[in-house]
Amino acid sequence: PNPVHDVLFIEAPVFVAHVTLTSATGQQILEVFPVQSRQVTLDFRTLPKGIYLLGVILEHSKERRVIQKIIRN
Repeated sequence: PNPVHDVLFIEAPVFVAHVTLTSATGQQILEVFPVQSRQVTLDFRTLPKGIYLLGVILEHSKERRVIQKIIRN
C-alpha cells in the first residue's frame, strides 16, 4: 500500500533484477541486487517520513523498468 508505514512488499509477474530507493532530493537510500525473486520486502521503519522514488528493474519483461513514487507516513 501507498503510503508505507513500516514495510513495503513488492510482487512482480517476473523476476526482479534490481531495486533502488531514492530520496526526493536524489540521494540513493537503498540498492538491492541481484534480487532473483518475484517478491521483495523493503523495511521502511528506519527511514524518515517523506517522499521516495522506488525503481524496480524486471527481468525478461516488456516494461523492464518501473518507477513509483512512495510516501513514507
